[in-house]
Amino acid sequence: MAHPLHQVLVLFATEVREQLQDMGEALIQLDAELPEPERKKALQRVARHAHTMKGNAGSLGLPELETLMHALEAALEPSKKSGGRLPRSLSQTILQALDAVPAHVDAVIAEQAPSSLRALIAAFEAPHAPTPVPQPPPSAPDAPRPSAPEFMAESLSLASAPSVVRPPPDGEDRTPTPASKDTPVSSGKSVVMTRPRPSRGDAAPAADTLRVSATRVATLDQKLEELREVRGTMDHRADEVRQLVQRVDAGLEADGLKLLRDALRALYRGLSADSAELTARLTEATEEVRAIRMLPVATLMPGLRRGIWEHTRQVGKRAELTAAGTDLSLDRRVVDEVKEALLHLSRNAIDHGLEDEQRRQALGKPPVGHLHLSAEARHGRAVLSFSDDGAGVDVERVREAAVLRGELSVEAAKSATAAQLYEVLFSPGFSTAQQVTKTSGRGVGLNVVRENLTRVGGMVRLESTPGQGTRFVLDVPLSVASAQALVVEASAHRLALPLTNVVASQLAGLSAAGLPSVEVSGVVLPVRTLSSILRLPPPVAPKRLVPVVVLRAQDRLLAVAVDAILGERDVVLRPIPKELGRFPALSSATQLGDGRLAFVLAPRALMDLAGAERVSAAQPFAEQGRRRVIVCDDSLTTRTLHRQVLESAGFEVDVAPDGEEAYRLLRERGADLVVSDVRMPRLDGLGLTRRIRQDTRFAGLPLILISSADTEDDRKRAEDAGASAYVTKQSYQRGELLVIARRLLERL
Repeated sequence: MAHPLHQVLVLFATEVREQLQDMGEALIQLDAELPEPERKKALQRVARHAHTMKGNAGSLGLPELETLMHALEAALEPSKKSGGRLPRSLSQTILQALDAVPAHVDAVIAEQAPSSLRALIAAFEAPHAPTPVPQPPPSAPDAPRPSAPEFMAESLSLASAPSVVRPPPDGEDRTPTPASKDTPVSSGKSVVMTRPRPSRGDAAPAADTLRVSATRVATLDQKLEELREVRGTMDHRADEVRQLVQRVDAGLEADGLKLLRDALRALYRGLSADSAELTARLTEATEEVRAIRMLPVATLMPGLRRGIWEHTRQVGKRAELTAAGTDLSLDRRVVDEVKEALLHLSRNAIDHGLEDEQRRQALGKPPVGHLHLSAEARHGRAVLSFSDDGAGVDVERVREAAVLRGELSVEAAKSATAAQLYEVLFSPGFSTAQQVTKTSGRGVGLNVVRENLTRVGGMVRLESTPGQGTRFVLDVPLSVASAQALVVEASAHRLALPLTNVVASQLAGLSAAGLPSVEVSGVVLPVRTLSSILRLPPPVAPKRLVPVVVLRAQDRLLAVAVDAILGERDVVLRPIPKELGRFPALSSATQLGDGRLAFVLAPRALMDLAGAERVSAAQPFAEQGRRRVIVCDDSLTTRTLHRQVLESAGFEVDVAPDGEEAYRLLRERGADLVVSDVRMPRLDGLGLTRRIRQDTRFAGLPLILISSADTEDDRKRAEDAGASAYVTKQSYQRGELLVIARRLLERL
């Protein structure tokens, strides 16, 4: 039988994680050199959360947790009165409690016997002498500090599911109240959404909890209502088809074929408009659901700060962490993998990068090491940079270790560049540490980083300057639920390539030796067939002209020949079957519109299989020859979709909600191409086209009009207005926009 307050317990577990996270932040602040008022505030935060948790635990019948929080409160009193630092033993006990509480609550929710908290209660009740505030100025070197017990990396995050909700303001009532099991628990500002009650044995029920703003839930509900309306319209179309079939079965009158043709044309136009409307509404609803799954990078910061704090205490160093761009949101699955990667990178920086305080001062560096995390969106992906101001990578030491551990031969090591040696650092089991310690030397850190990121379609590269520091650049998708992809065919197989990795596509003629070479941004690339890389049967009848797709992953370029390019698609990504997990080139699967299954390929793995060389000239490729495009559409969803497609292909894009704004942008900033919807308020696409053609400055500017209508009259009106091309929504969905855009720009 389920616990009578199951949903309230789930809400309590979510709030406990928020409170524990803030308590961990406060403990880190208490260990820093802070003025007395700031220390008191941090102590009050810890005590306030403990008090709130104690009251809620008592209300929910969790006596051991109630007693634990009471003991924690009592242990804080001497330090609150003296204004001194927390005793190190007490600080350590609080950390152990923060790690033990979530599992205790989760076990209660899963109707299992919770682990005992009695040992922690006894530790709090033991005497702890307050540590006095140090008198020397902050610049004076600290006395050696005893190292703290080792903690597992998993415990550093505090919570099994990061929350986007900040701790409540002082005075806000957070006492849980019973709720109906059929409705989300809501406080008016946010809604806690839970999956069905986990079965016995579920180790982490709180991981299935999301806290969502009530406004966003209302918006999603509205989008679903709009989808129901579109479904009703399409049901009406189906009824029209049924009636038409009945007329055909009953026998057509003399002019029946003409009537049938006219009826089918009208039905086609209606279905086309319905399909476009359904696509727009589905995109909006999908974006809302995706937004619910997104978490800002800021949610990583508490666990990362605590991990750095714990690790520096263990090795006797000091470090501070700064961050920028942490409001960027990533898919929840990506956040989980990035979290583990950053914990490994921070430990790596502390162990191998940052010098000890005496060495740093001798080099003229601040005694406290500096770690920095930055995040930004770039071409539909997220780029996170994690850097330190330490000694940098000792290339010669890596070279020696690579030979000693059999990663490279003596000859290969001698000729290896710094970039090639950096790659060796990511090899399984590789380490430059001369001895194994609790925290390093086992050669798992950087390899785990790469494996974690690869699981979500991410990449990592290393940059280093001797004496100045090291920087790791993590390139990950913003979302792993769906993506824009270029669908191709190879040996009768449908395959998809992430658009963010596609830099060019073209037709190439066979040379006398067989496959051609192609030139991209001044770099000549040999062409390999996708079939041969994947070890598929070759095509039966080779063509004189073969479609070639150029892919980029970090500083490598690869040109692959395919049998056909089927166009761009917005694909829903699904995990590949376990049986196919041994094929590294397959990252996920997707179902195409015709019901066929396509595998999404991993560009990096393709390049590894093909032996693609690094190309030094490839680094600035994305910035070379960038063309500016103005996208004009009154639908935010459509504008965003067009922008993502064009930016992923290397274009620089400005957007406008109507023709007036598009024309203003054109006059002020210029453009190489304009893409516009036909129907818009203020100034529609036809009017915008006529105005541009009347301006002698833009007489030869390519202009593409997009419309859901597909009749000769519509095309004639677009041509008369001066459009360079007319694309229907159906053609757009087949991926023709980029093909036409590139063809028009090639003529300039």
